[in-house]
Amino acid sequence: MNSGSVLKVKLSGDPKIKKAKPAQRYEWRSTSCGIGVQWESLDEDLSLKGFLKSSALNQMLRSLKGHDNDEMILV
Repeated sequence: MNSGSVLKVKLSGDPKIKKAKPAQRYEWRSTSCGIGVQWESLDEDLSLKGFLKSSALNQMLRSLKGHDNDEMILV
């Protein structure tokens, strides 16, 4: 991201990743020139587009609740 923003993702929000063994969670790779993450053994793919969509929603919800934070946390 060119803006310098930090994008944090809680992987426990994804059912397949949450149920996976720790060793399986560490077996990921970047896909599509860095715009996605894949866990082949779990048959799970997550995209930057999805992360950003969730981040924008979370940022809006924080604003509505009166929280202002430079860090984006996805759940």
